Amino acid sequence: MLSSFYSGLSGLSAHVVGMDVLGNNIANINTIGFKASSPIFQDILSQSAGRSFDSGSQIGRGVCLGGISPSFSQGAFQNTDVATHLAIQGNGFFVLGDDSGDRYYTRAGNFVFDKEYDLVNPNGLSVLGWQTVTDTGVIDTSGTASAIHLPIGMTMDPQATTMFKTNINLDTEATVDNPSTSANEAEIFSTSLTTYDSLGAAHTITLEFTPIDENGDSILDRWDWIAYVDASEVDASSIGSGAGQLPPTADGTGVIIARGDGDAAPTGNAALDFEPMRFDSSGTLMSNTGLASLDFASVDWANGAEDQQVSWQVRSEADMDTTYLTGYSLTSAISYTYQDGVSVGEMESVVIRGDGTIIGQFSNGTTKAVAQIALATFPAPTSLTIMGENLFGQAPGSGNPTIGTANTGGRGTMVGQTLEMANSDLTTQFTSMITMQRGFEANSKIITTADEMIRQMLNLKR
Repeated sequence: MLSSFYSGLSGLSAHVVGMDVLGNNIANINTIGFKASSPIFQDILSQSAGRSFDSGSQIGRGVCLGGISPSFSQGAFQNTDVATHLAIQGNGFFVLGDDSGDRYYTRAGNFVFDKEYDLVNPNGLSVLGWQTVTDTGVIDTSGTASAIHLPIGMTMDPQATTMFKTNINLDTEATVDNPSTSANEAEIFSTSLTTYDSLGAAHTITLEFTPIDENGDSILDRWDWIAYVDASEVDASSIGSGAGQLPPTADGTGVIIARGDGDAAPTGNAALDFEPMRFDSSGTLMSNTGLASLDFASVDWANGAEDQQVSWQVRSEADMDTTYLTGYSLTSAISYTYQDGVSVGEMESVVIRGDGTIIGQFSNGTTKAVAQIALATFPAPTSLTIMGENLFGQAPGSGNPTIGTANTGGRGTMVGQTLEMANSDLTTQFTSMITMQRGFEANSKIITTADEMIRQMLNLKR
C-alpha cells in the first residue's frame, strides 16, 4: 500500500519536470534558432508481488524522467535586411569559436561584424570558416576553419586593361571634306573609353574616325582613324618621330597609339600601319581581314605604371564574319563598350550565397569571393549539450562533428538575410500542457486515495 504513495509522488515529480520543459519551450517561442524539447517518461524497475518474478506478478514502482529530447525540425524563416543574417535550411550547425579555441554550435545565424571586423554572434563568439582564395577565385576549404575577418574597406588589386571592344556604326552617308573650300567639312566621328593601368590609374583612349573621298566624287570611300591618349599622361621621352617613339597628334595634346591612314607612308610600326576602315555594300567591315584584334602600340606611362599594350577587338574570335564595326546608313554612334581592366576597389558590402560563400562587393563595380562559412553535422544531434545563449556543445553521445561547406555531405543550404525562428508550435505545447496537468492531477489523486484507504484500515481497530 505504501508503495502507491511513492508511485504517485514519482508521478508528481516527473510531471513537474515535464511542465518545466514545456514552459521553457513556450518562453522561447521568439528565440532565434531555438529547438523545442520533449520530456521522455519511463517506468521504474518493478517488484515481485509473489514468490517468483514472473511477468504476471510484477508491480511497477512509478515513473521517472528518462530524458529530455530536443527536436531539430525546421523552424520558420523570417526575412531581415541584414546581409550577415543567415538561416540553415536542412541539417547542420554554424560553427563558433572563442579565443581559447573552444568550439560551439548554433542554429541562430544573427551574425554581425564587430569593431575589429570579425564576423561574430551577439555574444562575441567568432563565426568560423575559410578565407584563402585560390588562383581560380574560389575559397580553399581544405584547411582548418578559423575566425572570419573581413574589414570593410579592404582593397582589391587593380587589373590593367589588356583589351577592349566596341560596337560602332560609321554612317555610310557621312559628309566628306570638299577640297575646293578652305574649311574642313568632313563629318568626323570620335568616341572615347576609359582604361586602367597596372597601378589602377584611369586613362582615356579616344578613337577618331574621318570620312575620306578618294576619287573626288564627294562620296565616302573609306574611314581613316587614329587612337590616341592624353600626351600629359605619357613619358615625354617616348613621344616623337624617332625610332621606338610614338607620334603626337596634330595639335600636340595627344599621343597616337594606333592608326589606319590610307595616305600615310608605312612606318614599320604595325600599330601605326593598320588599314583604314572600309565597308562593303551590306555594311560589313572589309579592312584588316584575318585580324580579330588590332594590337595598339605599347605606352610608357609617366606615373611609373608598367608599359601597357591594349588590343581593340573588331571581330569575334569565334566567328570572324561577325564584326563589331558596321557601315550602315545610320548616324555614327557607339552602342556598346567593354574593357577588361579595373581600378583599385574598396569593399563596400557583402552578400552570402547558399553555399556560405561571402561575396565582397567593391567600389570599382566588381565582386569576388572573400570567405566561406563552415557548417557542422553530428551523428546524433539530439545528444548535444544545451549550453544556453542559443549554443550547443559536443557531448559523448553526440559523436564528433563533421565540418564542411553547405550543400555538401548532407549539410543544408544557407539562406541570406533570413533568420530561423523557434520550432516551438504553440498548439502542440498547449495541448501537451493540458495532458501534463491532467497527469499531475491523476498522480495527486493516487496519494489522496491511498491515504484514505490507509485511514480506513486504521479505523478497523475501533
